[in-house]
Amino acid sequence: MDRRLADSTDLVRFRIDATRCDGQGVCVLIAPELFELDRYGLAYVTKDADRLAAEDPDIRARGLEADAMCPRNAIREELATARIVPAPATPAENETGFTPRFVLPDDAYETWAQWRAAGGWGDHSGEDILHIVEKSGVVGHGGAGFPTADKWRRVQGADQPVVVANGSEREPGTEKDRYLMSHRPAVVLDGLRLAMHAVGAKLGIICIDEDADESFQQMSALVEAARVGVFNGLEAGKLDEVHRC
Repeated sequence: MDRRLADSTDLVRFRIDATRCDGQGVCVLIAPELFELDRYGLAYVTKDADRLAAEDPDIRARGLEADAMCPRNAIREELATARIVPAPATPAENETGFTPRFVLPDDAYETWAQWRAAGGWGDHSGEDILHIVEKSGVVGHGGAGFPTADKWRRVQGADQPVVVANGSEREPGTEKDRYLMSHRPAVVLDGLRLAMHAVGAKLGIICIDEDADESFQQMSALVEAARVGVFNGLEAGKLDEVHRC
């Protein structure tokens, strides 16, 4: 949420964006009641954070201060009364044509049909995709924070570009890749398709850790379904096999 909407009187929940946290631990120094570091040195929200932030204005205020001081903007705030699952936007509210995110329960598996019903697997031109990515403000998380759309535009002119979905789980303290590939494989495959379309790639590769058996099985089954036309083919071109790495 926009931190301008939150002050020390708001009832807020704090969340950590694991893709942005670089483990500097500023949040832990400011609000140790709300944030801790895992064994890999990356921050997470304590199990009592919601209750403490609701009950103690001082702790809540220091949580907001930690957000303001986080060097990578890895802390997210949600109003305690806000809906966790947004309602689908109307076309006027959502000019990109993409459906807003929704929260999938930890033990649920999303089928390709559910993803399509939610607005996935849409028909977008490569330039439209680049415009959407550019407008979103997505940047790389390797340190330089280079705009993703700029990276993709540079690849457009390459000879026979290849897009790799790097599902090799090497980030300390997280299993987000495995969860997405095993529980929401259609999201991953659709993202690969859109990236291929955006840069003009005719080859896509999905790389999965050797010991991630469930992820491998789910992604392999979905790729095979795409090959035989369940998704009416891959518009950007052929998709290579899923690789163990």
